[in-house]
Amino acid sequence: MVVNKHNRRYQITITPEERIQLHFLCEATGERPSELLRRLIVAEAELIKAGFIPATNIPRKKMT
Repeated sequence: MVVNKHNRRYQITITPEERIQLHFLCEATGERPSELLRRLIVAEAELIKAGFIPATNIPRKKMT
């Protein structure tokens, strides 16, 4: 299996209410949760690059 060196792994914690919303969105879009979250992360990154969302400097732990 070939893995792109630019791929990153994100760990998120969601509440039971957010899990229900995620399940509803996945049913509506026909996407798997990982696909939907990946698409949302990419969309948010593009909005930050375009200046529509202010970037935050939140320190993040590096996943190994």
